Amino acid sequence: SRAAFLIPMLFATHGWAQAWTQVGGGVGVLVETRSSAGSAFEEIRITRTWAVPPQRACEAIWARDLEPDPWLPKGELLRQSDDHRWYYERVIAPLVAERDYTLHIWREPAVAEGCVVRFDLDNDQGPPVKAGVVRMAALRGSWVVTTTADGVAKVVYTLFNDPGGNIPALLSRGSQRARAVDWVQRTFAAALKIGAR
Repeated sequence: SRAAFLIPMLFATHGWAQAWTQVGGGVGVLVETRSSAGSAFEEIRITRTWAVPPQRACEAIWARDLEPDPWLPKGELLRQSDDHRWYYERVIAPLVAERDYTLHIWREPAVAEGCVVRFDLDNDQGPPVKAGVVRMAALRGSWVVTTTADGVAKVVYTLFNDPGGNIPALLSRGSQRARAVDWVQRTFAAALKIGAR
C-alpha cells in the first residue's frame, strides 16, 4: 500500500531509524554516535551522571560560565531574555581557517527535577561574514537533565556540527568527539564550582 511505502521513507528522511552506536566512554560516561541524514558528519551523544543536584546542573548549562577555552578566544553575548540567549563566537583550530557563528540557546518550559536546553545557529542575529573567516555550516543540539534514583543529575548532551569549508568529515570525527566530551566535562566542573560558592 501507499502507507506501507511512505512510512519507511519517512524514517529514512528524518533519521529516526538510525541507531546510536557506542564509540567510547568510561566509568559513568557513555559516548555514542549516529549518522545524520544528508551529511557526512555524525551526531554525537554524551551521557553521564553528575554528582550534583539537577538544579545545579541546569544552572551551569544555562550560564556557560566555563574556564577559558583556547579554541574559543572570542565569545560575546549579543542579547538575552529570560529563556533565550544569542552568542557570537569564533573558533580557532590547528591547521584550518577560523570559524564563526551566532548561536541561539533557549530553555524549554521548566520540568520537575530537570531541564531541557537547546541550541542552533541563528546567524541572521549576529555579525556578517568576515573576510578570512569561514561561517559554520551547522551547529545544533541539546542538553537534557533528569534526576536519577539517587537524586543526582543525569545529563544527556547531543551535538551535530558541520564546520563548513573543506574539512573532511572522516578526519574531523576524533576531534569533534573529544571536543564534545571536553565541553561536557568543563560544564560539570562549572556545576561543581556553583556548589562551592
